[in-house]
Amino acid sequence: MIGAILLYAGALALGLAALPVAKDYLLARVLGPLALVTALFFVEHFHGLGRLAWAGPVAAGALTLWLWPRRPETWAAVREHRGIELACAAGFLWALTWRWRFPDIDAVSEKMTSLVMVAAFGAGERLPPVDPWLPPERLNVYYPLMHYAAGLAGRLLRLEPTHAINVCFCLVVGWISASAWAVIARRVDGLGARAACLASIALGGSGAAIAVPLMTRLVQWPTAVVRFLGEWGGSPPDPTPLGRVLAQGAESAHLPVETLAYYLALGDFHPPWGGWLLLLLGLYAQARALEPGDEAARAGYAGAALALVPLTAAVNAWTAPLQALVAAAGLAPLARTPRLLLRREAWLPPLLATAALAPFLAGFMGGAAGRNPMLAVARADRPTVAAWCLTFWPLAALLGAGLAAGGPARRRAWVWAGLLAVAELVYVNDLYTHPFNRFNTYMKWMPWLLVGVSADLAPLTLAGAGAAGRALCLAALLAPCVFAASLGRHKALWDSPNPGRLDGHAWLTNDPPAKAVLIQLRRSPGGVTLEYPTAMSYTRQSAVSLLSGHATYIGWPNHEVTWRGPRDDIWQRYHEAQWLYKDELRDPLRWLQERGIRHVVWLPAHGLDEERFTRLHARLSPRYEWREAYRAGPTRSGVWSLR
Repeated sequence: MIGAILLYAGALALGLAALPVAKDYLLARVLGPLALVTALFFVEHFHGLGRLAWAGPVAAGALTLWLWPRRPETWAAVREHRGIELACAAGFLWALTWRWRFPDIDAVSEKMTSLVMVAAFGAGERLPPVDPWLPPERLNVYYPLMHYAAGLAGRLLRLEPTHAINVCFCLVVGWISASAWAVIARRVDGLGARAACLASIALGGSGAAIAVPLMTRLVQWPTAVVRFLGEWGGSPPDPTPLGRVLAQGAESAHLPVETLAYYLALGDFHPPWGGWLLLLLGLYAQARALEPGDEAARAGYAGAALALVPLTAAVNAWTAPLQALVAAAGLAPLARTPRLLLRREAWLPPLLATAALAPFLAGFMGGAAGRNPMLAVARADRPTVAAWCLTFWPLAALLGAGLAAGGPARRRAWVWAGLLAVAELVYVNDLYTHPFNRFNTYMKWMPWLLVGVSADLAPLTLAGAGAAGRALCLAALLAPCVFAASLGRHKALWDSPNPGRLDGHAWLTNDPPAKAVLIQLRRSPGGVTLEYPTAMSYTRQSAVSLLSGHATYIGWPNHEVTWRGPRDDIWQRYHEAQWLYKDELRDPLRWLQERGIRHVVWLPAHGLDEERFTRLHARLSPRYEWREAYRAGPTRSGVWSLR
């Protein structure tokens, strides 16, 4: 809890210190810390800054010295923008209740991949860092800025990577809440209308939240709604007569719609969070740029909106094309006053952002991003019309109500309708095949669109439509919020063995053998470890290495080939590591030495018996010393370390 408080207070202080430069409370509050993160991200591509344990107290002192003489005007700014600050605090605390209930950063979903990223960036070495799952290769195949920020926060606050993930998760949700409030409040008056828009973002599922309970006799968890298209809806369990009629078929394309509310319950510190945040900030800055007022201020808002496009490429590259289209559409009216866009305040921020991210973008765009072109959607990769309508009827209703409302709502409805057309006509071609061709694209794009429409189009429609249009808009916003009942059931009934353990690793350290080996590795010299790869992904293998600060020879190969392409050498690592533990390598000592492996981990969780231990020990003992960390009867755990 202390880590969460320190992070929130530090981000608040950084934001307030940036206020004289940003001259806007929301942009200072969020982009102030992000500007510092981006600047250090640039610096560390040339020189790693190390653990930075000393820098946290120094920064706290410097911020205090800066803010203390300015406390009257600073406090006045906080009071004036208390709506934004209250929304930020509410979002932070709401996320904290979820992380408090389910704090484990374990092998479920993508939590371990977040741990890999944050652990790598927490080392403080020159970027890109060594990939902890595939040393000595560099981790330059992912869009890592959000994970870099968490690693940096962990270094400044002396938090373990798992702890940093949990508290940074809460901060990002708080920033999203503040940004959503600021966007919505500028478009519609009335607390009820604003609350409906916020509820749609924070609690809503897709339209399938209405259909799913009617299609099965079983109580369904939230995954049934987000995986409705093709997966759950392809063959509903114990279907009702309606469920049998609406079943999409086993070969239907799998098109997940993982909404913000679902991600909150899931607990993944994953790039969509950053994409939603930058989308909302962009919508806010675009709206401020179009408002009458000082030309320099308007140009500054335009510059902020444009700078968010390269930032999106480094935070969630999947949505960078959509962010660019939104920025172009939102700022298009400024083309009537070209002198505004030629001001330094308009072109300097995107130029600086692009320059700061250039060392990363040069490698990323030429590597992982360059392997994934956009393709037209084939007929087999589309959902049925009925399934699409059941899922996206709220989105269609909001677009229709906006078009009918006229004025600003109609203009924005055309923008969002165009973006929806893009999402349905093209996709990013990754390594997956049917029925998963559009899996990743849909999972990233459609929830992004839902957040944008709820924050931008919906409040404009509520402000400008007639009674019928407002009623339709409210129904489309609030009906999917029945999803909150499923989330509440999940929160109340799902097993939570480690509530309150925000350090995030109790799931591992509650296991005595694993805890003993973790302590042993933390006391060992640095070097590459080897753990038995029990599966291709979603396994606890590599956890003790990551938490002890060591890279492991092979992590989750399925994820590595997703990031790097279908490389045979990755699978070779996986199979040869298994062969070593099964005593099927001809010369294990030579194999270990050629690959620079310093520590070989033995844990009972690997499911390997005592006979295999004896054989392996006999073959490794000439060069590797066995250091036993734990023993219970015939079961032992420990590490062979290079002598």
